[in-house]
Amino acid sequence: MAEKFHKYNKLIRVSLYILVIALAVFMIFFRLGDSKLQTWDEQLYSDCVKETLSSGNPFLMKYQGTYFFEKPPLWVYVTEIPASIFGVNNTTVRSVNAVSALVILVLVFLIIKRKTKNEFAGMLGVLALLAVQQNFVMNPAGWFGTHNFRSADLDYFQIMFFVLAFYLIPFVNKNKKYMYLIAFVLGLAIMAKGFVTLLPAGIIYLYFLVKRKQLNINIKNFAISILIFLLTFLPWHLWMITVYGKDFIDMYFFKNIVYRSTKVIEGHNYPFYFYIKNFLDPRFDAMGIIFTSVITYFLFKLKNKKFDFDYIYPIAMIVGTIGFFTLVVTKISWYILPIFPFFAIMTGYFFDKIKSHKRVYLIFLIIFLVLFLLGISDSIRLIILQSRNLNLG
Repeated sequence: MAEKFHKYNKLIRVSLYILVIALAVFMIFFRLGDSKLQTWDEQLYSDCVKETLSSGNPFLMKYQGTYFFEKPPLWVYVTEIPASIFGVNNTTVRSVNAVSALVILVLVFLIIKRKTKNEFAGMLGVLALLAVQQNFVMNPAGWFGTHNFRSADLDYFQIMFFVLAFYLIPFVNKNKKYMYLIAFVLGLAIMAKGFVTLLPAGIIYLYFLVKRKQLNINIKNFAISILIFLLTFLPWHLWMITVYGKDFIDMYFFKNIVYRSTKVIEGHNYPFYFYIKNFLDPRFDAMGIIFTSVITYFLFKLKNKKFDFDYIYPIAMIVGTIGFFTLVVTKISWYILPIFPFFAIMTGYFFDKIKSHKRVYLIFLIIFLVLFLLGISDSIRLIILQSRNLNLG
């Protein structure tokens, strides 16, 4: 009897894995290249890849016959690989972000499973991320939001490095070389999209500083780690400043960092509560109620002295991201995309924490499943419509 139960239980586990993987792959890759490229910013990045490849110098980004200084180059460099093999088309320019999304889902599952030893909690975290409409469709519920898992944009390519750095942190206790790997990953995150990486980098290095004795981290470890971090992104920036001077500084630093922070760019002027309103709109984020419950639960737990970094990092990323971009004058919905993987991780933690409270667990699980079904059904419907270039918002 016990052997039969074990086989039955294993069959259920394998079936759940297959269903979740199939759903994720379908939602990310179904007719990925069919919908037209959006003006903001898919067409721009696609043209940049095409012109850079045809220029004869694949390392110097070009756009509309001149140099492209708006973003770091890593996404373009990586996208040039499939584009060189299969040509520059909608599918190849969207592939890097799509693959990054799949990697994020895997990392979310692994992080939750490692912390909780609970595979089902890991699956719930993945499903929570899949249920957020902003992750899959253009302009959900009429909100201007063209960046997502399926778009030719830089966001989730960078966010993948944020999540990967978090995944690697526990390994530092076993081998200090992982501290250097984390530094390299954070440097790649800057090269992927820019200096918003300073938020996760600051959180992680503050953790290393506070826990230096327990982790046996010395000054040499810090010095090597920071050097690797700087060497990952500084050479390209110094090259650009040295060769192109004021043109690069004006476009890269002032227009894309200073101006967006202090002035309204392209009419994106909204009240300070814009992101909260966004987040709570069930047509934009079906998991808003669950995510709010989760963050409330863990914020109350913060006063516990045993509250560990597995909780602090996601909370700091969520609060820090929303807080920072609320202060930035130019407000666009995709600026807060980094919060969703960390909300998904906290959701997995949450369900594992409340599993001993059977009634509460069941109530939240039912609410979760209802919202999940509403979210993915809405996303799948819009993915199909938008793949036919319909209902683009």
